[in-house]
Amino acid sequence: IIVIKIASIDKALKKIKNSGGKLYTSKVAVGPIGFYAKIKDTEGNVIGIWEDAPENIHLINTIESDSLCVNDG
Repeated sequence: IIVIKIASIDKALKKIKNSGGKLYTSKVAVGPIGFYAKIKDTEGNVIGIWEDAPENIHLINTIESDSLCVNDG
């Protein structure tokens, strides 16, 4: 699958749907590095779209409590 890096998956999905494309798989977080979704274009081709996570947010997985903490500083 070809994957295209974009600025905003949410904005792209609106444009894709308005142009006749369809969401193939929902937007999912890929650890702390970004977001991924698959779309189907008007000719039936499945394409991946990628959005980097914001640079000012650092996700830290704490081993003691096995919880996810967000540090935006």
